[in-house]
Formats: sequence, structure tokens, C-alpha cells
Amino acid sequence: MHDLFSRSVISRRGFLATTAVGTLAATLPGALAANTATDEALQIAIDAYIYGYSLVTTDITRLQMSNVAKAGLMSAPLGSFFNVRGYPPATYRGVSATNADTLYSMAWLDLKEPMVFSHPEIKDRFFNFELVDLWMVVKHSVGTNTTGTAAATYLFTGPGWKGEVPKGMIHIAYPTRYLGVLGRTYALDTPEDLAIVHKLQDQYKVVPLSAYGKDYTFVAPPVADAGIKMDEAPQKVILGLGLEG
Repeated sequence: MHDLFSRSVISRRGFLATTAVGTLAATLPGALAANTATDEALQIAIDAYIYGYSLVTTDITRLQMSNVAKAGLMSAPLGSFFNVRGYPPATYRGVSATNADTLYSMAWLDLKEPMVFSHPEIKDRFFNFELVDLWMVVKHSVGTNTTGTAAATYLFTGPGWKGEVPKGMIHIAYPTRYLGVLGRTYALDTPEDLAIVHKLQDQYKVVPLSAYGKDYTFVAPPVADAGIKMDEAPQKVILGLGLEG
């Protein structure tokens, strides 16, 4: 997938043109030229919008959560984790239906280069890392109920990657360039238990494959002016894009 926000400012038309919506919508002029019925053309446009809506919604969410200079309460630069140290505030609207008994950890990854994710051994406590591509397909889920409590290291790769998987890594390939790693770690709302979970969160790591096993200092990508509101619900952002411009 193309980087939707690689330029400092992107027009509404340019935004849609880089998504599946734009790809399909671009076929409409030719279809009309071939005497396609108006109602059929309208249905194609509706189908294209529905088809691409999830992709665009997720990518706006990714941008809002990762187009930042440093980690915050519910955001972190692309390629790094943010760890929520307490239960999410009731006012948070970045995602719907947040949990009330787990602490969140989240990283958005750019798989133009393979990324390595690792977590420590976690016993006697529920944890889960939901791994989602831009279509919001949960291809894999890492944690207590799926992979067990042992420490593990995973290699995440994007479209078209071909290479050798290092020994000891579990390889998972994804169809989109960007990947969301959404962690949940069970925690009691007490100072003692929160301190334990904070130590676990600090051990959740992501590094580029090229830097694995080496001294590595994370450098945040530059913050881009994407031309959208960074604090508005993704659905409202999409409505604000309009159909022209």
C-alpha cells in the first residue's frame, strides 16, 4: 500500500486516489463512456465507497495515533510503543469500547522493512496482542489463550517480502504495509499490581530486523501535516473529506 500521507498536505481527491476507493472510482469515467447505465454507475460508486471505507478509517486512526513527535497518553511515533499506565479515560474517543480491566500497549508499524516484536514471559496474568492489518483483519493474536505464557519473538513482514527468517523468530506475513500491534495486559487498579504490569509493558519491544541484536536507538519519523484533524473521530474526518477538492 502507498504511504497515504507521505507529502506534507494531501487533497481530498489525492487522499481517495491512493486508496482502494480511488482505484475503483477511477474506472467510472471509462464505464460511463461505454454507455453504462446511470444506476449501475451509481451502484459501482457505492460499492467502491463501502469496499474502501474500512481501509481509510483504519489508516486515519493509524495516522492520528502515530503522527506524533513523542509518546503520549494514547499515541506514539510510528515504530514504537505507547503504554497506557492506567485505565483509559471515559472521554477517550480514538477507538470504541475500550476495556476497563486491562492496560493498553499499542504500536503502529511500517512494514516497508520487516519488524521484530518481542514480549517477556508472562505468568498468572492474562495478556493479549491483537495483530491487525489496515483492513482490520485479525490474522493472528498473541497471548495467554493462543500462544501461551512463554517469552516469544515475532517477525512481521509486509507485502512481497522474501528473505530468511532468523532462527528463533516466528514469522507472520501481512498483506498491507502498516500493522497495528494492540496489547492488553490484565491489571488490578491498585498501586502494587499496576507497578508489576508497568514493568511488563516496559519489556514490550519492536525494532527493525536490520537492527535486531545490535545497539539500537529509536528515532521518531518527522511529523507530517496531513491536512486532517488529528483529534477528531475518524468517521467525522472521512465525512469532512467530501467528494471534491
